[in-house]
Amino acid sequence: MAVFAMVSAKGSPGVTTTALVLAMTWPRPAVVAECDPAGGDVLAGYLGGSVTSARGLLGTAATSRAGSTADINKELVALDREGTRLVLPGVTDPGQARALSTRWTALANVFAGLRLGDAATDVVADCGRLEAAGTPVPVLRRADMVVLVVRSTLRSVRAAQGWATRLRDDLAAHGAGGGRLYVLLVGDGQPYRHDDVVAHLGLPSLGVVAWDPKTAAVFSDGARRGRGFTRSPLARTAAAVGGRLRRLTEADRGDPASTSPRRWQKQPTAEMRAGHG
Repeated sequence: MAVFAMVSAKGSPGVTTTALVLAMTWPRPAVVAECDPAGGDVLAGYLGGSVTSARGLLGTAATSRAGSTADINKELVALDREGTRLVLPGVTDPGQARALSTRWTALANVFAGLRLGDAATDVVADCGRLEAAGTPVPVLRRADMVVLVVRSTLRSVRAAQGWATRLRDDLAAHGAGGGRLYVLLVGDGQPYRHDDVVAHLGLPSLGVVAWDPKTAAVFSDGARRGRGFTRSPLARTAAAVGGRLRRLTEADRGDPASTSPRRWQKQPTAEMRAGHG
């Protein structure tokens, strides 16, 4: 069992879509926990409004107690026919987000101990933007790995740069360690290349998720899934990223030093340092 927290620094680089496609290509049961204080999108987006009565995160927060694992099965909504990919729906208005401000630690403990029946279950927590009020900091600190999702644009990279050091230092002091913070690039070469972005941010990398608007619309807006979904650039690259996540988590649990960011760092190009696109 592992918890992966996904965040962005600013804007909408695709955190929710990436979290969903990771869960849907995951090799064992997985839950997407919508922890974004700005609100959840999965019920209205991917599920197209077909589910309207789920309490989700609020229901779990109401029954959980710090240090314990609540039975949250009744709060989960299936994303697939088998019921092995699920979502814990998030809040729907700012007032609900404020009500969760004192419950994030308890919820983080619930995520860390979650099991679906007898099956080990991984949690992908969509934590939204770091700049937003009400960021679920306890979830980030409790996570086995924190993933900073970034587009390859100057605006996105600059925003992420401002948060990378702060978040890494916070995880080193209060979380699972600064070495558990990784960057994930959405869309390579638009205009900056993966290696330049990684070097500029000074973080280890999980690689690249393809910029694939047609397939992304399946997850963001409930568009119809075509026959070639599993062969789509988005699904293939997400499956590869998921494999790296699992391998790194297993390695970290045996040897935390094995994921030192230094081995990933290269010198950024002069073009990126100057900020020209």
